[in-house]
Amino acid sequence: MYSSDLKFADWKRLDALLRAAAIYEQQERRILTLVIGSGPHEAQLEMHDLAARLGLRRTYFLGPRPQDELAVLFNCADVGCFPSYREPFGLVFIECMACGTPVIGADSGGPRDFVTPEVGMLVPETDDHAALAQSLAAAVNRALDEGWKQTKGPTAVAYAKDNFSVVSQVSTLLTEVDRLTTTSGSHRPGTRGSGQRGRAHRAVAGPMAGTATPQDHKLRLEC
Repeated sequence: MYSSDLKFADWKRLDALLRAAAIYEQQERRILTLVIGSGPHEAQLEMHDLAARLGLRRTYFLGPRPQDELAVLFNCADVGCFPSYREPFGLVFIECMACGTPVIGADSGGPRDFVTPEVGMLVPETDDHAALAQSLAAAVNRALDEGWKQTKGPTAVAYAKDNFSVVSQVSTLLTEVDRLTTTSGSHRPGTRGSGQRGRAHRAVAGPMAGTATPQDHKLRLEC
């Protein structure tokens, strides 16, 4: 089983994902495809119609799901597939990895910075959606053949926790603030570096300790 959490927008390229499903659904292996997300009503109808034309039998549209349900679905999936074109960052990749599930994407945009062979795979970028579908189908089959969930999943969890958890991000931020205030203090006569650092730490850490934004909740990695 693999999942894809996508908005129904052209640049998310859900059509290529559905065409990939049409390829591997012809094989003996029974792969379930869970499409998670939503979008304009017209776009939803278009994707449902495409799935019907392709004759997909084991592809399910689950609609938008809350974060706690996403965590369960990502945990259950063997691989997450998000073939967006030039994804600005790719938070959904991080969320999936934090749940111990390797990821597949396209070799463009933000995912190029963190999707390595140790946690998944980026297929070649192309404007040809048929070729992209072939690459995605091959990547999904490879992930299942090689047991990525077991071999890459633990590394994906560790990478997400070490680089994108709230704790790691705040620690990195405080380290950088400490570096900047120390450097600033060393060039200003009469500045007390340690006092500046203490005030900087309180200014940054104080509000974050008592305030949780929706983005914080997304990055808590409670999978």
